[in-house]
Amino acid sequence: MTRPGWTCIASVTDTVSAEILRRRLTAEGVAVEVRSDSSLLGEARRCDIFVPSGAAWRARAILDEDPASEAELAQLAGLHAPPGDDGGRKA
Repeated sequence: MTRPGWTCIASVTDTVSAEILRRRLTAEGVAVEVRSDSSLLGEARRCDIFVPSGAAWRARAILDEDPASEAELAQLAGLHAPPGDDGGRKA
């Protein structure tokens, strides 16, 4: 089912990838809807990424940018403190 004013900019085959794209676009200020044609629970299912039609070009440009490095991904996941952050420890 399509919703007027929204454009599908990507389709992925699992919910984890859909969530990554959703978070990346949301962090850049783009509204996102993730839609799935399956009512099955689980990670392996097709998901379509929709954004407002007026933001489709920007959303595609964001997703076309170079992916984050492993260090950036770890930082985003909260696995490592940002550079210069000693976690409140004193030297």
